[in-house]
Parts: sequence; C-alpha cells; structure tokens
Amino acid sequence: MLPLLIVAAELLGPGAKLRGSGVRGPGSGTALKAAMWPLGTLAIVAIAYLVVRRAVVGSLAGDYPTFVFAHASATTRALTMLGAVPLVLHLLVWPTHIAVEYMPQAIRIYTHWDARLVPCGALVVALGALAASPRRVGPVVAWGIGWTAIALLPVSNLLIPAGILLAPRTLFLPSVGVVIGVAGALEVLAVRVTKRWPILAAPRFREIAIGFAFGMMWVGLAGSIQRTLAWHDDLTLVFQTVLDAPRSYLARDAYGRALFELGRPADGERELRRAIALYPDDPGPYAHLAAAYAAAGLCEPAIPLYRQALAILPTRPDARAGLAHCLDTGRLPAGGGRASP
Repeated sequence: MLPLLIVAAELLGPGAKLRGSGVRGPGSGTALKAAMWPLGTLAIVAIAYLVVRRAVVGSLAGDYPTFVFAHASATTRALTMLGAVPLVLHLLVWPTHIAVEYMPQAIRIYTHWDARLVPCGALVVALGALAASPRRVGPVVAWGIGWTAIALLPVSNLLIPAGILLAPRTLFLPSVGVVIGVAGALEVLAVRVTKRWPILAAPRFREIAIGFAFGMMWVGLAGSIQRTLAWHDDLTLVFQTVLDAPRSYLARDAYGRALFELGRPADGERELRRAIALYPDDPGPYAHLAAAYAAAGLCEPAIPLYRQALAILPTRPDARAGLAHCLDTGRLPAGGGRASP
C-alpha cells in the first residue's frame, strides 16, 4: 500500500505537490515528473513482491477466504462490507465495544440492495466528498480520509475475499489515517472558532483543551490495557469473544468446542447447535459437533452431521475421515442402515 499512500500524500496532503503543479501554468509538470521516478520504483517493487508472494503462498491473500465469502459474488461482498461501514468507523474512532472478530450474524450478509444500506452509502459518499475537497476541509483532513480508505483496501473483501469479514486487528494501519484526519479537523476547527471568539485563544483555554486531550488519551489507554487481559490465554479469549459478539456463529462454535474440552458436553452441544442455527452454510460447526459425538462413541448422530458438512464442502478432510471412521466402527453401509452381523 506504500505507493498508493505516498500518492495520496502528494495529491491531498499539506505539500500537495502533484495537485499544485501538475496541471496548469508554465513548468507545471515539474513536480509530477520528479515524483514519478520514486513512485514508479516503489510500484515496481510492490508488484514484484506480490508476484513472489503469490508464487510462494499460492494466492495474493495468502489465506483461505472466509467461508462466508469463499463462494459469494463480488456484489454480495461489496454490499455486506457497505453495511459494515458504521461498525468500521465506530472501531476506528472510539471503540467503546470491541470483539476479536465479527462474523454472521454479528454482521448482516446482504445478497441484494436493501433500504438499510442507504445511510451507509450516504456516509461513504459524504466522506468521499470531504476527501475530494482539500481546500475546503483542509489538506490534512483530506489526506487522513484518503489514507484510511487506501489502508482498508486489502482487508475490505472488495478486491479479493479475505480470511475474515471484519476484525479490529486489521484496522491498525487505517487508524493512522483517522488520527491524521482528526488532528487536521481539530486544527481547522480551532482556527475558525478562535477567529469568531478570540477569547478562546487565551492560554487558559488552551490549557483546558490540552488537559481534555490528555484525559481522553488516558481513558483510551485504560481501555486498551483492560482489553489486553482478554488475551491471557485461549479459554479466556473464547469466553470473552462470545460475550462481545453473541450473534457471531464462529464465536459460538469456538465456545462450544471449549466447553467440550472442559468436560461440559451438554453445554458444548447447545453452543455448537446455536452456531449451526446462526449460520448453517459453514461446514465447520457440523464437523465439530460430529467429532464430539464420535469421540463419545455416538456415531449414529455424528454420521448425518458429517454428511451435512460434506454436502457443503465435499473436500473437507476431517469430515471425510470422521465419516469413514464412524461407518467402519459402526459397520454401517454407505446408505446409512446397520449391516447384519
């Protein structure tokens, strides 16, 4: 993303060399031509990196796409991520509530246009209009919006389906753009306010503003420290995730498997069935519940679950192996009826 971020800085940032001298007037192409060599070099390095990466890991993403988007159309991906824009902005600006990962039904899947997407679309258009008006809103604000949009591209599921729908850990680089934009907006606001009310430019009010900023910083730091405790160990993280995103099927799936490991099979079964009910199109919860049944010697209820997992994803190895084991152990023919001794 570095070449694109530099282009955004040149087009929208405080220097705005390309914007200011690349179009009109004598010698107008000087800055543009001077910038093309370093930008072109960076672009060549980036392309070479992507080619090598694809040769090594087998894809540009380097991860298996999340099953929700693995077979979804580009329209479904775009509409779903459009619907997640308010959540993304909430996490970027002030994440009062956060989860390790957001999956259906914590995020709604849209396969076609819905009226609920209108406010989300209006929000995107408004931010785009601000980024396109650096002289009106200030170049730093425009640059911050551009940075955020560019940094979101690799994990937005718009270019390629990623391994997740949305996770806060993918928002660190975009958050830099938010900080840039907010700082620029505060500067513009301070100038305009003090021009209208000069008394607010007095040192006392500046000290109050600085004190408020430090207070907000410490509140954020305290929240970050508290959130870090959720990563103490796997079980703590699993339990916290199901509290943070109770409608996420993957959270329920992980919680159910943890409960089985803790010797609470009834609760584990309940949670895995909740995961299936929340999102019945992922083979994972079926295979996990079937494996739990099989481990308890209950192949009869495990077999239909294994078959359902394979109906969704015929190549899933644990489901194929588990079904073969149950058919062999229970001496069941492929049709499902019990064979005679």
